[in-house]
Amino acid sequence: MHIHVNPFQVFDVTPDPDNWFQLGDWQDTLFLTTDGEMTVRINIDSFVGTMVMHCHILEHEDNGMMGYWSITGKEGTTFANNKALDPTCYEGSFPDTGYWGK
Repeated sequence: MHIHVNPFQVFDVTPDPDNWFQLGDWQDTLFLTTDGEMTVRINIDSFVGTMVMHCHILEHEDNGMMGYWSITGKEGTTFANNKALDPTCYEGSFPDTGYWGK
């Protein structure tokens, strides 16, 4: 699955026999085996609007494995109680490297 615009952070992945995903890594594409499971975090405080996701296996995408998320709110707004829900929650924005169109 490929997610456009907002990358996600790998929080947990099982199984990962090739050790491809490292916990804490930021990705925009994930691939799991049929019995795989992944927990991710997505930082959506720097973009609002429509975000597309789709499968990179073209046969899957052609048969409807594609969708979108509609992210509403005001860009730059963060959830004030994030640390109360999860003390390890990422804070702050991504560094401005020019990659994300800033």
